[in-house]
Amino acid sequence: MQEDILTPGWRRNVKMDRRSRRTRNALTAALMALLKEKPLKSVTVTELTERADVNRATFYVHFKDVFDMFDQVKLEFCDICRDLVDAHAHELARNENRPFLEDIFRYFAANEDAFATIFGENADGAFFSEVVDVVRDRCLAAVSPLDKVERGARTNLALGEALCNYQFDFLVSGIVSMLRRWLAEGRREPVELMVDVADSYMSVLDVSVLEHALKLAE
Repeated sequence: MQEDILTPGWRRNVKMDRRSRRTRNALTAALMALLKEKPLKSVTVTELTERADVNRATFYVHFKDVFDMFDQVKLEFCDICRDLVDAHAHELARNENRPFLEDIFRYFAANEDAFATIFGENADGAFFSEVVDVVRDRCLAAVSPLDKVERGARTNLALGEALCNYQFDFLVSGIVSMLRRWLAEGRREPVELMVDVADSYMSVLDVSVLEHALKLAE
């Protein structure tokens, strides 16, 4: 089992003592294993704690129930995605996307089993949309494409914001879908190739794409 499932070393919660971290890791690993066998609604605290070799009282120190636990796993993952975007905000603003893509593809690869499970059919179907929303919002904040559009093309601010959202929905949904399929099909392609392909797709972030969309709306 990984030392910190889902959590890269640079983001470990130093405030959490080692025993608590080991307990949460054991429970998270057990939940991932159970979700390969059955839907979330069918997982019980008893079988979860037995699988993790943790007593029920300890489980309730950390979580209210199984759904609360899965929600916390999702929040942790969304926070990590948010941090990954923020760590590369200045590069993304310059349309230098490779460092971000390399980090996120390597992160998914390092947690292959966990992500294949939490994006899988037995988990929460809404999770994909939540991840897309988080990454889209942080990318929008980092890139701020509307600020780069020529002043004359920014007369309709509401329309510009709507087109920005469409642009980033299209992009981020595509990248996350790539990651999801890549994991589901066993990571047959190397990380380097996936980064190359995703980087070519991210040309849609160029401000000229938004300017063209604004002209179409005139």
